[in-house]
Amino acid sequence: MGTGAKRGLIAGVVCLALVICGAILLNLSRPPAATLMPLGQLSGDLPAQSTLETDRQPLQPSGDAQADAQALLDAVQEFSSQVTSFRVRQTRHYTGTFSTNAPIRSVIVGEKPNRLVLRYENWAGALAFVADGGTFCVCSEIDLGPSLPDSQKRYLAGDGPDSMDAILRHVGRLSISPPTHAFPELEMMALLPFTDDVTGFLGSRGWGTVRWIGTEDIDGRTAEHLVCTGRVCRLKAEAGPGPSEPAEPADPDSEPEESKLHLWIDAEGPPLLRKASLNDFMMTYADWALNPVLPPGTFQLPATHDYQQIAFDFPEGGSWVGRRAPELALATLDGERHQLSDARGNVVVLSFWATWCGPCLKELPIVSGIVERFADRDVRLLAVTQETDVEKIHGTLQRLNLEIEAAIDIDQQSSSFGVVGIPHLVVIDRQGEIRAVHVGLTSGLEEELREELERLTQK
Repeated sequence: MGTGAKRGLIAGVVCLALVICGAILLNLSRPPAATLMPLGQLSGDLPAQSTLETDRQPLQPSGDAQADAQALLDAVQEFSSQVTSFRVRQTRHYTGTFSTNAPIRSVIVGEKPNRLVLRYENWAGALAFVADGGTFCVCSEIDLGPSLPDSQKRYLAGDGPDSMDAILRHVGRLSISPPTHAFPELEMMALLPFTDDVTGFLGSRGWGTVRWIGTEDIDGRTAEHLVCTGRVCRLKAEAGPGPSEPAEPADPDSEPEESKLHLWIDAEGPPLLRKASLNDFMMTYADWALNPVLPPGTFQLPATHDYQQIAFDFPEGGSWVGRRAPELALATLDGERHQLSDARGNVVVLSFWATWCGPCLKELPIVSGIVERFADRDVRLLAVTQETDVEKIHGTLQRLNLEIEAAIDIDQQSSSFGVVGIPHLVVIDRQGEIRAVHVGLTSGLEEELREELERLTQK
């Protein structure tokens, strides 16, 4: 081999070595790949600090189904004060027309006051929600096939809620398109025994009425069976009237099957969820760990450098209270247009509703009656809908015998108030600041709203 050839070979080897070293250094300089904590890692054995056993016995029915349900929820509330951390494995089975679909598995680990990880897998991919006490992050790895170019890795992040209740109130809004990775209702029901307000949690999810049905055997254990009704009417992804809406008129006293949430709670020992069903889904909850010793890194936020970030306006502290009310373009039923800010100087009760929403038709007369008592104190009720059929709106209000200020949300901007379901009530003070929010039809609404208006109208 000649001298020139040798020099060329040496130069080639050196160049190759430099390329390899550069690649290694580049990989070392990159942040670690985005990871979702493996489902198995969350599902492993966790040593418990305490079994938290109770001597609770099955409920002795009084004959009042709602009172008996409240007694059981009170027992759940009393027990929840003993729990500081928990883990549960969940399996969601499809029933009815979806019975051939594979089950969905998930794991939730939580630690009070505001740390939570939910790891969720379905046929299309995986999702993780993590709140580490100061920040939250949602990551979605999804693959819906070549026919849907929207398939990709996505994430959103923001300041974390300041309590478990705040996480529960708002986690339902944290979804990443496509909608197959929205947080399912039944997964979140596992957190019922760990809130600061069990009854309020059900109400905030739209289940305003709870009844005790009886006891049943669930996997060899006696369980109390509760049925919750009064579900909020969920807004569509693209708000506004359409062919998928329920037929008008809605009967406020009706309880269609799809409005019922069934819960089965252990009747002896710790009152923990064993099963829940809603529509075409049945959830089973298993392998509860109460006050477990959680390994380091349980609530570590996933790395997200190769994920696409999705913008999301998450309220500080997980609450809309204390924020400036966003602007809202409104049209009266007579066609006049104005802005929400035109009502500045009044205390405004903003009610988001629809003619097809049964719980809304129950709530509106209650709210109207309360606001009427404060009419001489400059309190105004604005009933806002995204429907545009003026005759239907007029007819519904006449049937309810209501003479109230009704307005149409012209630009479909109710989401700027955090509205994902109705009824949704927002109380705004004279300076335009949000002072209270009520989601769903809840049993304590009348007293709470009256107290709030009394406080805001004191001179």
